Amino acid sequence: MKKLAIGCAVVIVLCMIGFGGVAYYVYYKAHQYMASMQEFAQLDTKITNTASYPPPVNGELTEDQVRRFVSVQETMKTRMGPRLDELSAKQKQFEQMQKSEHRDASLSEVMSAVSSLIGLVKDAKTAQVDALNASHFSLKEYNWVRGQVYAAGGMVFSQINFKDLQDSIKQSGGSTTDLEELSRSVPEKNKALVKPYVEKMKDWMPFAFFGL
Repeated sequence: MKKLAIGCAVVIVLCMIGFGGVAYYVYYKAHQYMASMQEFAQLDTKITNTASYPPPVNGELTEDQVRRFVSVQETMKTRMGPRLDELSAKQKQFEQMQKSEHRDASLSEVMSAVSSLIGLVKDAKTAQVDALNASHFSLKEYNWVRGQVYAAGGMVFSQINFKDLQDSIKQSGGSTTDLEELSRSVPEKNKALVKPYVEKMKDWMPFAFFGL
C-alpha cells in the first residue's frame, strides 16, 4: 500500500511538472507573440503618409491608385525573393488548419504556428512599409484599394487577423465576407483597370492573406 501511495505521488509530481512545462511554453510563446505585435505596431508608425482617406462614394479606383498598388506588390515580391514561396506555404498551412482538421486549434498549436511564422511576416511587413512610403500610400488608402482590387479581380480570400490570431485560425478570416459583398457591385471601371494584373494577383495572394 505504501509503495502504491509513493507511485501515485510520483505520477502526480510528474503531471505537475508536465503541466508546468506546457504552461511555461504557452506563456513564453504568448510573450513572444505580444512583443511581435508591438513591433508590427511600431512598423506602422513608420508609414509617412498618415492622412485619413474617405473612400469615393462610387467605389471607383483611379489609374494612379492601381499603378501604385501594383508597384507596392511587385516591390514586396522582389524584396521577399524566394521567401515568398515560404510565405505561401505558411498560408496553405493555416488554411489547412482552418478548413480540413474539423476541430479548433489549441492555444499551444496557435503559438507554435506563430513562432515559426512571425519573423517571416515581420520581414514582409517591413518590405510593405517601405513600398507604401515609396508609393505615397497611407495605410487607410492602401487597405481600401487592396479590397477593391481583389474584388475587381474576382478573388475572395481569407485574411489572418494577428490581433486575434486564435479565432482567425479557427475560422475563415474576416475579410472574406466583405470582399464577397464588394464583388456583387464592382464598378466596371475597376474591372477594366485590374484585368491586366489578374494573373499577377495570384502571386500576391499570400500578402493579402497575412493582411499586407
